[in-house]
Amino acid sequence: MASRVRLLAGKQGRHQLLLEWRRRVFLYQRNQRGAGPEGDGSAVNDNADGLGVGALRPLRIRFTSGALVPSTSGQISDGLPLKRILTAIVVALAVLIARPASAEDAYQVGVTGALKGRSAASYAPVVEALRLYIDKVNAGGGVNGKPVNLLIEDDLTLPWKAGANARKFLTEDGAVLMLDASLSMTYATVVAEAKNAGVPLIFAGSVCPKYIYPPAAEDAFCTNAFAATYDSRAALSFVHEAAAEPVKIAFVAMAIPLSRMEIDFAAGEAPRLGMTVVYKEGILPPTEDYTPFANGIKDTGANWVYS
Repeated sequence: MASRVRLLAGKQGRHQLLLEWRRRVFLYQRNQRGAGPEGDGSAVNDNADGLGVGALRPLRIRFTSGALVPSTSGQISDGLPLKRILTAIVVALAVLIARPASAEDAYQVGVTGALKGRSAASYAPVVEALRLYIDKVNAGGGVNGKPVNLLIEDDLTLPWKAGANARKFLTEDGAVLMLDASLSMTYATVVAEAKNAGVPLIFAGSVCPKYIYPPAAEDAFCTNAFAATYDSRAALSFVHEAAAEPVKIAFVAMAIPLSRMEIDFAAGEAPRLGMTVVYKEGILPPTEDYTPFANGIKDTGANWVYS
């Protein structure tokens, strides 16, 4: 119900709501006073404006903070009591809310992404690609004949902000699908909201978390070309085959959940391939100067670095 009311809260929707309420008020007036002069309801022109409002008397209704409010005089139009008008408005609103959504209603898809800050260079293009794709889908007729409305919110790579975005998509916008295009530090809060609402979640532009692997949850998907632990297996295998001398390897991660987990996994796998781990460090995302970390790697004598 709430999503239907919000759908009608825009400028066009509000005009439609006003016309519908006015029509219902007029029908209420007519029913109170009897049918038209022919006794068959001819007082109403059901074709005018497409809403049956052709014979409406003036109705004073004003907007206050986005809400429809009857005139404070207590009388509207030709003296109908305010109580009756309010009753008619309640009936009209109930009719609008109960009306099934038409085929033109859009599918709401929420996207939380890192659109500003240091990580935006990696994730903003992903979100833009999603927007371009959805534009193409809509130009081709949408999905099942319905357009797709892409709702995009910046999370600044902050977990609490990503969670708030997800909550808004689900509770206010009626999203039927969500996408996370941000650092893995945002995953936990977004996943929690998606699971709680039973809405599918796609990870786009970052590492695929393990829980999307087979046997995967039915509502979890990933579009990325890299995946947890499999990347490290491939990289270490390449180093093992390509190295012409004993491998002394340094590992560097971003200090966020999946990156740390990946480097921990790789550091555990390396000795099994005869490699010596000489350095392992997690670096906070806001770090601007990497010189100390580069010097630390050089001082260990590492001949391979995996980041």
